[in-house]
Amino acid sequence: MQSDAPVKTAEGEEPRRCPACGTPYPAGDEGTGCPVCLFRRTLDLESEKEDNVPGVGSSRVDDDCFDHYELARREDGAFDELGRGAMGVTYKAFDTVLGHAVALKLLDARIAASPAAQARFLREARAAARLRHPNVASVFYYGVRPSDGQCFYAMELVEGETLQARIRREGPLALSTALEIARQVARALAAADAQGLVHRDLKPSNLMLAKGPELSVKVIDFGLAKAVAGADDTDLTHGGFIGTPAFASPEQFTSSGVDVRADLYSLGVTLWEILTGQTPFQGSRAAVMRQHLEAPLPLAQLKGIPQPVCLLLQALLEKDPTRRTQTPADLLELLRKVTGAVDAGRALTRKGLQKGPPADPAVARKVPVRRGPKQISIARLPVTGSEMFGREEDLAFLDAAWADPHINALTIVAWAGVGKSTLVNHWLRRMATERYRAAELVFGWSFYRQGTSGDASSADEFVDAALAWFGDADPRLGSAWEKGERLAGLIAQRRTLLVLDGLEPLQNPPGSQEGRLREPALQALLRELAAFNRGLCVITTRLPVTDIADHEGISALRRNLEYLSDEAGAQLLRALGVNGPEAELQRASEEFSGHCLALTLLGSYLTDAYNGEIRCREEVSTRLAHDVRQGAHARKVMASYQSWFGEGPELSVLRLLGFFDRPADPKVLEALLKPPAIAGLTEPLRDLSPIEWRTILARLRRARLLAEDDPHRPGHLDIHPLVREYFGEQLRTQQVAAWQEGNRRLYQHYQALAPPRPDSFRDMEPLFLAVVCGCEAGLLRDALHQVYLPRIQRDNASFAANILGARGALLSVLAHFFENGRWGSPAATDAEAQRLTAEDELFILMQAGLYLTATRGLGAPEARICYERAEFLCHSLDRPMLLYSALAGQWRSSLITDTLPETMQIARRIYALAQEQNDPALMFGAHRALAGTFYFWGDFEAAREHATHGIEIWQSGGAPAPVEEPIAPAVACLFYKGLCDWHFGEIASCRATMARAIALAKELKDTPALAAALYLAAAAGHLERDQAEVERLASVL
Repeated sequence: MQSDAPVKTAEGEEPRRCPACGTPYPAGDEGTGCPVCLFRRTLDLESEKEDNVPGVGSSRVDDDCFDHYELARREDGAFDELGRGAMGVTYKAFDTVLGHAVALKLLDARIAASPAAQARFLREARAAARLRHPNVASVFYYGVRPSDGQCFYAMELVEGETLQARIRREGPLALSTALEIARQVARALAAADAQGLVHRDLKPSNLMLAKGPELSVKVIDFGLAKAVAGADDTDLTHGGFIGTPAFASPEQFTSSGVDVRADLYSLGVTLWEILTGQTPFQGSRAAVMRQHLEAPLPLAQLKGIPQPVCLLLQALLEKDPTRRTQTPADLLELLRKVTGAVDAGRALTRKGLQKGPPADPAVARKVPVRRGPKQISIARLPVTGSEMFGREEDLAFLDAAWADPHINALTIVAWAGVGKSTLVNHWLRRMATERYRAAELVFGWSFYRQGTSGDASSADEFVDAALAWFGDADPRLGSAWEKGERLAGLIAQRRTLLVLDGLEPLQNPPGSQEGRLREPALQALLRELAAFNRGLCVITTRLPVTDIADHEGISALRRNLEYLSDEAGAQLLRALGVNGPEAELQRASEEFSGHCLALTLLGSYLTDAYNGEIRCREEVSTRLAHDVRQGAHARKVMASYQSWFGEGPELSVLRLLGFFDRPADPKVLEALLKPPAIAGLTEPLRDLSPIEWRTILARLRRARLLAEDDPHRPGHLDIHPLVREYFGEQLRTQQVAAWQEGNRRLYQHYQALAPPRPDSFRDMEPLFLAVVCGCEAGLLRDALHQVYLPRIQRDNASFAANILGARGALLSVLAHFFENGRWGSPAATDAEAQRLTAEDELFILMQAGLYLTATRGLGAPEARICYERAEFLCHSLDRPMLLYSALAGQWRSSLITDTLPETMQIARRIYALAQEQNDPALMFGAHRALAGTFYFWGDFEAAREHATHGIEIWQSGGAPAPVEEPIAPAVACLFYKGLCDWHFGEIASCRATMARAIALAKELKDTPALAAALYLAAAAGHLERDQAEVERLASVL
């Protein structure tokens, strides 16, 4: 019956899949059903009208009887359709028992199998059935047809048209008609309020105008009706927006508790449209939401409307529910006053129209309490300044994204120092004042690891901490991809605000893979959240996230953060104490390209050094470079500060913080500052009293070079990533001895901080940091043999990789054993005792190749480089087992990236090595390589022969895995044989072999092998056109 389908986001249950199309959607969605089927149905409306089939879905209904109701037909023989809405179609029908006409509403067959859709349909019927009122279309029967499970209900037949149709046909209606409609709807709302019901979707398409000499209005479609509960009932605030944006109240957008005052607001919008022919607020969904929340009423549209009526509309459309008309009874009294004033030609005052709110809050209508989040964790977000100018549109964009249930992810993209983190932190502070607007959970994390290459960054710490925080039973279980999917499920099942700050270290730099995430866990997390999320994921980064590009403009938005305008830049400078003519301040902002960090540092510098005189900026601006993408303007201001500070204690503190890729805690600072002083670095900080130390920090904070004190982590010191990068790079390249000595101290500190044998990622993290600092200190052999091998990997146990699943973190650690992150080039050192031996180099190359393959895919070029370099060392050291592993790694890469002749050449080299060594384990792997190569070559006979030989070796028990492999060779041989069986028409054998492969992968707990086996088994089922088997395997996958 309604053309504007309301939208809803529900909470609290796991997503389910549509039985019609397989699309995942929230099971808690109280009847909206599958969004894909609903969308398809919208596209099919015209063709359905032509077919006019009561089943509404893809299957036709031959029987036109529903219990004792029979569908009526028009003269042309088609069923007499009265209207259609989001969930079904309403037909004229006859009660064959009582012999009178009714309206029969049928649930759409395409969503009828959904329990959630059935529940909402039943709730709609029950809500209307509770009301017996002349202005409500009564419902008097609900049923389910046994033959096909079709849900339906019978209601009073209202002969007439919707108010929406009348307005479209006639335009604005007469004032007397408009007020009478409002009066009758107010009576219906009074009846609903007496039953404790809120309609929540009142609009012209849900108001029927009955035929007859007298105007009679009937309220229909209680599909979104809810019972008003106590303040502790969160049912009304579960999830996102409910209703139709053009007519919804502000509290519906913010997920606050709603009561009858929300319906009165919607009636006010409806009355506005009756009188003017349009709703007060126009534009996109997000724009309309924002206007309802913030914009003043466009009173110019009411030109020609009597003053008392305009006053009534303002009373109904107050954004604050406590200032709005409170009850339908109050509205009926206001309508009496307004009608009398219009008839008498006199004006009304707001005071005369409506009594003010009671002086005693206890007698006022109780406002549903907005509860704050159950848990909040934002301590890992960076601390930023409180001043912000020129970002009103960006803040409104964030507000609209949070209010819009269709938006699952939002990416804020800008280069360094433009103000991404400041913007998000400012928005979070605003959200906090409103108890985070119905968010159930708030979690923030900063990935930024400034001063290190992307290869040295990992998402493992975040994934481990987030899984634990969101309640995962054991964060150690599963592959990286599985962990990401599991985390997405935990986040999406509640209305969560997730903030991921500084994602770029984990993205590929500009190039063919620009912006793509390198971490499988994050890939899975963001893809899942972009597709389904009850809350919002906010990302800040320098590069758009390619992994969610398919969702952009649909469920994922991107905001390219612009530099500050000249006016906003001038405001910022004034706030920092800079003086001068407005034109000079704006010119300074233009010279610095509106770069937020650069202007902040400039303002602080001018205030400190030149008493805020804007004309003294020449000392800085004349040295500016043109490339601002990576913060060149800010670097020039820092250079000026460096000259001004000289080699004093302030500069020593900034350089000290260059050692760290995160906020520095008091204990690590103590390790660096302990006697004796580090030459060229900490001498100015010797023997400082606590007061002197705080004075230095205060001066740096005043200069905006040091972040404000973090209340979540007292004593921690942090600086902006660009500031850290600038002074850290100076320390690393210009004061090498100080850099190495500082890292040596940190290496010792982190070693002592961790338990001897950590059994969790959190306890293991100090050892990761110890290895990194040891490598930076030139202690390569100590870091490898004292920490990495015995305490992280536990020698041959690969504990951190196989038990903790921390392959990404291991890879970030291993990167420091290579020259400037160049995979395949092990690092060197001047200290002979700390140089890596050839055996050491071979080990780290094999480890790097293995974990690069695990995290970046079989075709990762960096892994291929490591394996090729390792092959050379294997020959010189005579290590046949590791030579096999290096060749197998090259073969896997070649299978993805090379031509088949090149791949076959590597496979034959593996086979020759196995024959030469006469080793069953090597022969097993060689048969696997040849089976795979021959299969993709199309020689299924040879492929099956080699796969069978590999299976025979495995079954004999004489082939223990010689090295760790991404996919178990036994599973690979089984699924290659199964595929070959299919090509030879041996379907039963194919299925049995595929089942063995899947079972073995499960037994070995080899997730990559299981995923491959399931995928290939599903591919075989697809070739066999066994759709049921494909769906079964896909669901497991």
